Amino acid sequence: MRKTLYEGKFIRLMDDDGWEFADRVVGDGVVCIVAIDDGHVILVEEFRRAVQAPVISLPAGLIDRAEAGRTQETAIEAAVRELREETGYTARRIEQVASGPISAGMTTERLTFFLAQDLVAGPSEPDESEDIKVHRVPLERLSGWLAECTARGAEIDPKIFAGLYFAKP
Repeated sequence: MRKTLYEGKFIRLMDDDGWEFADRVVGDGVVCIVAIDDGHVILVEEFRRAVQAPVISLPAGLIDRAEAGRTQETAIEAAVRELREETGYTARRIEQVASGPISAGMTTERLTFFLAQDLVAGPSEPDESEDIKVHRVPLERLSGWLAECTARGAEIDPKIFAGLYFAKP
């Protein structure tokens, strides 16, 4: 039997017959966007309090749940919105390429990858709580660039490597 151990503003901790896990209070899953532009991948960098370090990752964010005055957002709508908000880019072509549990032993959250191509640059529109740096990195330099980021103390989100699987021609 499932019971709530704790509920905060963003997460709740659950127990299901002794198995503890996290459930997101807000959002209906996560989108992750593999944005490829003329041989470059678009990455973002943001300080993350949970790991106390800047984290290099693919653009990503929550799928908004229906609330008063707002309908349920679809995964593709969230991907388009998050790409624009975090990076300023819009994609003329975007497709869902994979979906599944992000950490099945720890959370109920599901992750959906999108491949965004044929990008058009524009101004970013981050949430007021976000301080995001956008990086346009040549794919052939990615390994070295990530090593440089690690050397300066940044953490690398492994979803980058999973996402790049879908960027292969």
